[in-house]
Amino acid sequence: RRIRYGIDRALEDAAAGRFLEVLRASADDPRTGVYVVRFLESIPGVGKVAARRLAAEMGHDGFTRVWDLSVAEREELVVALEDAP
Repeated sequence: RRIRYGIDRALEDAAAGRFLEVLRASADDPRTGVYVVRFLESIPGVGKVAARRLAAEMGHDGFTRVWDLSVAEREELVVALEDAP
């Protein structure tokens, strides 16, 4: 239940534009249990195609969770999202 609630919170945070909070959260934070692609899709302006493309460029499939990413991979996502139009 705790992880499901955390995933819902992560998607809400991303939809509200607070995606950096989730990406910079510790690995034991339940919000980081969300799949990377699903998380990226919920960020306004990213969409399904761009989310899958970005995840694929980083070498992640649809079943990689945010808590599985290293700190460097999370920062790479932050940079990619900040550079996006």
